[in-house]
Amino acid sequence: MVALVAGGCGIVGSGVVLALVRAGAKCWVPARHENKFDELKKLIPATHHAQLGFVKADLANENECQRVRDEILGKDKQLNHVVASIGGWRTNGPLSQVKVDDYRAALDSLTLPHFVLYNTFAKHLAQSPKSTYTLVTGGSGDVKFFDPNASLLPIGAGQLYGLYTSAMSEWRTNKNLSLIQYRVYTWVRKQADKELEAKKAQLELGHDYVGKFVPKLILKYKSEIYKLPTRSQGDKLFESL
Repeated sequence: MVALVAGGCGIVGSGVVLALVRAGAKCWVPARHENKFDELKKLIPATHHAQLGFVKADLANENECQRVRDEILGKDKQLNHVVASIGGWRTNGPLSQVKVDDYRAALDSLTLPHFVLYNTFAKHLAQSPKSTYTLVTGGSGDVKFFDPNASLLPIGAGQLYGLYTSAMSEWRTNKNLSLIQYRVYTWVRKQADKELEAKKAQLELGHDYVGKFVPKLILKYKSEIYKLPTRSQGDKLFESL
């Protein structure tokens, strides 16, 4: 199993990489700066470092994204799974105070890399049996109220929900590609969940807890939306997979 984890150096993405290498996958992690990959390696046991591949790239750039695809296929001859875990917290202020240029720039940052990644890899995966494309999103686009200072996050998440719907519509008759959306509603910390579990925090989870779902979601090969609203609901979801 060969996987690309876009955003694999980030908070959620690092947990996804950890879970996938523990499940035996080869994981490619693109990033704009190699020092981010070095930081990621510190979170991964040394016994799994041989399963990691790094490629320097800006995934919002179409040519660089295509280069990533070609490099992976050139070296490993296959790519079975793509996990898109791109994006982060933003505080642009209340929506009525956001300037037009800042709105455009923020949504480009939140959603454009997802579109470029999908546009680059979906056609390849659709020709590869038992392949998956997993879109990891926050839950901000699916709640009634949200932090008003993070006003653009629900809008960005809503656009990604729309991207998933369009992707599902495009490939609904394809027998090779399963499209997964994994919505995380909790705070995620870039540390081991065991350090948080003593608090029994429902809305604060370690990155390894959030990441451990992804191998199971992938291996179900089912196009579906999965939600992680709280720890207790996550425990039930994990048992059901």
